[in-house]
Amino acid sequence: MPNFGYITDLPYETRNLGLACFAVRDEFLENPNESGLKSDIAQKISACGKVFVQTRIPKELSQLAPIFQRCGFYFVESTLIPQSRLVDNIILKNFTLNRLDFVPSRYSLNRLVVQPIDKQNFDIRNNIEEISKNSFIDDRFHLDPNCPDEIADSRFFYWIQDLYSDSDVIFYDLEYDREIIGFMCRKNTNLILAGFAKKYRNSGLGDFLWLSVMQDMLTRGLSQAHTLISANNTAVLNLYARLGFKFKQPAVTFHYWSHPIC
Repeated sequence: MPNFGYITDLPYETRNLGLACFAVRDEFLENPNESGLKSDIAQKISACGKVFVQTRIPKELSQLAPIFQRCGFYFVESTLIPQSRLVDNIILKNFTLNRLDFVPSRYSLNRLVVQPIDKQNFDIRNNIEEISKNSFIDDRFHLDPNCPDEIADSRFFYWIQDLYSDSDVIFYDLEYDREIIGFMCRKNTNLILAGFAKKYRNSGLGDFLWLSVMQDMLTRGLSQAHTLISANNTAVLNLYARLGFKFKQPAVTFHYWSHPIC
């Protein structure tokens, strides 16, 4: 059985999910070969037993979806990339002029702090990890019926550990009365991950956190910000819309499991 090289290893997902994980290469999207993809997946199953494979299909290649479905893949989410030129963002300019306008009336501006953390401070890290446990429910693995919640939860724990270890990643905490109630992390212009403590999930402080981080990025000489979001997460989608981001590069994500792990 020939190996077409259409899938590549995903070591971090192999660790996260506890089985051999792979992604479909861009080369397949450029020149699809249904029988070749089936052959490559069959070889991985023969070699590894249980496997997981993922792919993200740009909107302009949506005609490929039936090929993946015939190979056993299924849809899990739609994604978008919000982008903003910070130097031109009117909402950010207004925030810089009057931060109080972005603080709900039930909170006091002088009791709110957003600042980069010391990633070697394990008390702060523990607080952020505790917040993260209940922050992520709209991601593709939590929505995938073939992925148990405990495994979807553990992915974020591992991901945060990896982000702590990356010297280019900056974590910010949001404090109210010196209590950590939220966090965000970014790598250069990429706003990677953010979360709020359960008590503050609907606090209305999301705009304040995002704009504070964006203001810090602008101060450090960064002119743009972007991220990847799931269209399932309407709260975050609406937040980025309020903050003047434009949405680009729509795509859909498909998953394949050789065996259920539920």
